[in-house]
Order: sequence, then C-alpha cells, then structure tokens
Amino acid sequence: MKPQRQRGLLLVALLCAMCAAALAARSSGVEKKISPESLQQDAAAQRAAKYKGIKAAFVADDEDGPEKPGEITHEMEREWLELGERVDKHRRRRGGEQPEPDPDSHKFCHTTLYRKRTLKVVKEAPFIGLFKDLRNISRFEGSALTAAKGAYWAVFDSLRTIARIDEHFQFRGDGNALVPEDVGESESQFEGLQYMAATDSFVAVRESVDHATHGIVPLLEEIKVAKDGKSWKLGEVCPAHFFGLEDANKGWEAIYYYEAGGERYLLGQCESNYCKTIVGDDPPGLDRGHGRLILTRYAKGKPGDVDACAWEVIKEIKLPREAAFLDYSGLSFPAPFSRRAAITSQEDAAVWVGEFDWDAMEFVPGGRVYHFPRDEDCDKVYCNIEGVTWLDNTRLMFASDRSKAIQDHKCMANDQSVHIFALP
Repeated sequence: MKPQRQRGLLLVALLCAMCAAALAARSSGVEKKISPESLQQDAAAQRAAKYKGIKAAFVADDEDGPEKPGEITHEMEREWLELGERVDKHRRRRGGEQPEPDPDSHKFCHTTLYRKRTLKVVKEAPFIGLFKDLRNISRFEGSALTAAKGAYWAVFDSLRTIARIDEHFQFRGDGNALVPEDVGESESQFEGLQYMAATDSFVAVRESVDHATHGIVPLLEEIKVAKDGKSWKLGEVCPAHFFGLEDANKGWEAIYYYEAGGERYLLGQCESNYCKTIVGDDPPGLDRGHGRLILTRYAKGKPGDVDACAWEVIKEIKLPREAAFLDYSGLSFPAPFSRRAAITSQEDAAVWVGEFDWDAMEFVPGGRVYHFPRDEDCDKVYCNIEGVTWLDNTRLMFASDRSKAIQDHKCMANDQSVHIFALP
C-alpha cells in the first residue's frame, strides 16, 4: 500500500474516532473539542508505533526538504544498514527454497533516510548491448571501471578481454569496443583497474593468487593496449607484498593508482573487514565498519629476489567508520589527489561519499552513505555493484557483476550492466 493511501486511511480512522468520542462526550453531558494539533499528535503516535524499533528521525516519511546538518547520525546510518541486511536475508533462496515473508521491508523504505539518501538513475545498459562485435561473449561479470584517454574502461573477472566505452554511452556505439588479449581468452579474476600515465598502460589486480613464498597475495598485471586499440598484451606482473589475506576469494577488490615525487603508488582495497576471513564462528571479516585500504609503492626486484617487481606495503589505512559496510567492492576519486572519495558495497547495495586527506593519508571522519534504489516491494534490485568511477561531482558510473544462484531472481534485472547514478 502506498504511503499516501496509508495516511488517508489513517486520517479517516482518526476522524471516525473523533466523531465517536464527540458523541460519547455529548451523551454524557460533556463536549470535548479535538484540535488539529491533537489530531496530528495522534497520527504521529500511531506512525511511531508502526515503525517501532527504528529511531524517530527515521520515520518522518512525510518530511521534505534538504537534509539538515546532524539530522542523521553515524549510529542511525549503521542501524539502517543492519535493518537492510535483515530485510535482504528474507529474500535469499538456497536450494530452491521460497523466500520468507519480510516483516520489516516497509520500515526500510518508508523513512526519511531512504528518501534523502537514495541515488537517482540517470542511464544504464547491459554490457551486452554496448558493443557491435561481441566476440562470441555473452557473459560479462563487470568488476571494475576507470576513466582514461577520453573513454571509460571496464574489466571482468570472467574474461581477459577488457572493454572501452565512449563518453556517449550508446547502444552498439561506434566508440565502444571489446579489446582482447593477444594470446586468447581465459578467466582473469580481475577485480580492479587503473591507468598508469608513467607507462601509458593500465594495471589490473587479481584479487588473490598463491605465491610460492608468501602464501595468498594480490597480483598486479600491466595491460598494454595496442595503438590501434584492437588488442592488448601483458606487461609486468608484480605481486603486492601484503601477506594478511586469509581467504582466496576475499582479497583486493579495488585499486587506485597515483604518482608522486617520481614514485608510483597503489592503494588496494580489501573486500572484507580487517582484510580477514568471513568463514567460521564470529568471523572478523563480517564485523561491520572495519574496512582497510593498503598503501603500496612500486619497487624493482633486487638480484636474488623471488619477484622481479613488487608493490611494497607502506601503510594500512582504516576506512571511515561511517562506511559501516559488510563488504567493500569499489573505490574511486574524481581526479588525482581529489579530496572527494567514493567507496561501494555490494552486500549493502550502497556507496559512501566523503573525503580523503592526502597529506595525512587518512580518511576524514564524516561523509554520507547513499543507497541504490529498491523496487516497489522494497526489495534490493542492485545486488552486484562492484566497480565505480566518477563522471563529475554529482554523477557516478558503476559496474555490476553477474547475479549469484543464492540471490533472489530480482537481482538478475540489473546484473552484468553499467549504470550512471546521480547523488540526491
């Protein structure tokens, strides 16, 4: 039922109650006047009872206007994220099971926070609709995006082929193309992509590989696109000497490359909290709000080293506590050394937007969490958001992975796609 209709029925019920009370008072010889103010108070009380368990600032779903400073606190944001997690668990299917009824979905969508913190769709399209020549590819597990050389570039964790998408973002556009590796196709496990101006090449991260000496580590591969743009070849392959990974499929999910003082640096974003495991009893990787960014510097190997090159760890950076996500799937800055930053979460279908202090190499406390739109039943439909890159200060582009078998069928509608959203 729509909120407007709910409020209309509530008003009718209150008017009936008012008439009954007036008749009762008149029959007893005492007439009680009911003011509009008392009517509003009764409506507020009934609304609060309906949304019991959610803080008062969440429930004023009829309040319009811009968000006021301090109106929504970090604690309230975290509570709302946790509510969304509980709601979504009702929609997950395992082994053909039907989804359970969801008693709390109305609490998630019919709130001030949902109205003021939901992204607006600008334009979106499945990857499969962007390219004239599909090269016999029908599966596009989008995992990362970056802007470079007048276009947007994407990688897929199921393909070694990369994608170029021009700024017009058109169906079968002339400027869009799939760019294969010169040695043929295979699964890539690519989870991040950045352009390196110093070498006029790209760097992609495989989230984790088994290293002969160091166990599970992220692996950085250099992608050199041919001048005609029709293929690419592999350049340097360098591990990141970050040895804290515990799960092979929970490594680095995003990267950001920059150059300073003649050195080359790379930020690697762990997918799980603390960069730790998500399995077992009370796993640390699922402890919300403890994301990590790993600062590394490029180094050539020395004689006798196992690796010819490597990305050496300099610092472990805490993600802002306001980004209290279950996982972390994307990272982007609008421009080199821009203070503005965006961090996405696939599990929470959300993006944190805030600031980064490049002098201190730390995130600035604060920022805001924005959510991807839900459907008319308040079910999550943007379930697989991974890559992110800025178009400008208001709009961002995202890439979606393929939906998983354990997810609700509604997740299929927007998977394997590119999306442009505007901040509210």
